[in-house]
Amino acid sequence: MDQLKPAAVISALVVVLMTATGCTAESGVGPSPIPSSGSASTETTPTELLASYPDQEALIEKIDSGRGTAEVGPFDRANDRVGVYVRCFGEGSVHVEVVGAAEFDQDCLTDPDDPGTRNLIDVRYVEQVTVKASSDSTNMWSLAVTAITDG
Repeated sequence: MDQLKPAAVISALVVVLMTATGCTAESGVGPSPIPSSGSASTETTPTELLASYPDQEALIEKIDSGRGTAEVGPFDRANDRVGVYVRCFGEGSVHVEVVGAAEFDQDCLTDPDDPGTRNLIDVRYVEQVTVKASSDSTNMWSLAVTAITDG
């Protein structure tokens, strides 16, 4: 029986190991990427979130790209009602208070193109209008306060 040469044994072991681990000798061929399950959100966080309101309503004040807590006002009311337009991007909600008149929560969404909501608020029993908004600092929100003319 011939004696095995060390180089032949090593070569044979390398071939066995490469076959067992799925390696090939072809160059430039790598593993195929695994397709994504699609469970990750495809929405991206906007860098700004602008308050949206109709052009035909007179803007009183607005806050764009708000985070945490902020307020507008106080300002004199010109009419008995104001429009409060609210948008929120993220999770949870933004709490809005029209001091002395109303308060509500606006759900935050993960669609940066969502136009938000229009809220008509009766302010005839307050002398001045102040609008406060508060949300978790991870959310981005905006609001606009407009004059609503009756008619």
